[in-house]
Amino acid sequence: MITPPVLVLRDVRKSFLIGSDTVSILRGVNVVIPPGDSVAVLGPSGSGKTTLLNIAVGIEDATAGEVELQGRPIHRLRPNERADMRRSCVGFVFQDFRLIDALSVLDNVTVPLRLAGRRVGRLDAMELLDQLGLASRVDQPIDRLSGGERQRVAIARALIGKPALIVCDEPTGNLDRETATRVATVLFSLVRSSGAALIVATHDESLALQCNRILRYNDGLFNQHSESR
Repeated sequence: MITPPVLVLRDVRKSFLIGSDTVSILRGVNVVIPPGDSVAVLGPSGSGKTTLLNIAVGIEDATAGEVELQGRPIHRLRPNERADMRRSCVGFVFQDFRLIDALSVLDNVTVPLRLAGRRVGRLDAMELLDQLGLASRVDQPIDRLSGGERQRVAIARALIGKPALIVCDEPTGNLDRETATRVATVLFSLVRSSGAALIVATHDESLALQCNRILRYNDGLFNQHSESR
């Protein structure tokens, strides 16, 4: 039996009207990501990486093209249906962490479960945090953590719901090189063991090369390459 892809983008295009001019950001992106696969979206700031991620999970609408998430045409769903899909099958890791300072490490990790109305698996959260080297920090407030520790909390939060797709937007962008390397190693290890599909937007070549495939920005287009590890 053929396993269906987690994410499919077909000829996805995005343009904006600025004054009387139409500016094209995405010019026909095509990609299929099956379970367990990883794809980097590599390009400089302003190339449309974040826009592409947002379209992939229904946060933004494409100007043209089709998007399927877990077999459903997310571009045709109502906003509340899109939000339900994100809660049920997508985990996010952001450059600026987006953690809740008023909550402990453990409570930050379990936020997605609470929002989705699912059972809060504290033991599962503790196990994830232990794998991420944060077992001794579970009751600490977020403001006592380093940048690398905060991003590891964000990774645990993304994985806790066992999502089909992990979406990372510049996950090491706010970290120094040594910390970024450690965080990336943990991220890819845990995502691979989970069997989830992964899409990563980055300007960091070394991070992109850890993915199976790269959508590389070139002259206004994202072209696909199988040039990584």
